[in-house]
Parts: sequence; structure tokens; C-alpha cells
Amino acid sequence: MKNLYYTVLIVDTMKFINVYYIEDNQPKLLIEIEAYTNTYAEDEIQWWLDNNGHGDDAYELEQL
Repeated sequence: MKNLYYTVLIVDTMKFINVYYIEDNQPKLLIEIEAYTNTYAEDEIQWWLDNNGHGDDAYELEQL
């Protein structure tokens, strides 16, 4: 299982989700997602993973 970490910034009706992985003890940005505030961040991240060639891998998501 791979670990991914994310942050969420909410501005009005939008949320900005940054997803990171750790490489050489440093955080590396994997993706930036823009979504409406009425959706769950983890659902948005999983949708992106599934639709961008990462759907077969198992991930542990942790909000920072």
C-alpha cells in the first residue's frame, strides 16, 4: 500500500486539493485538483487516481 498525503484549501464554493507523495524524505506534488465544496476530497482524489492509470494500486490517504 502506498501513502499519499493531501491538503485542502476552501475558497467560497471551491476547494483546492494538493496531493503529495514522499520521495527521498521530501514531499513531491502528484496532482492539484479543483472541486466544488459539496464533494469529499478523498472521493475526488480516488476518482483522479482511477482515471489516470493508478486505479489498480492501493493507497492510504492522509489529510495534513
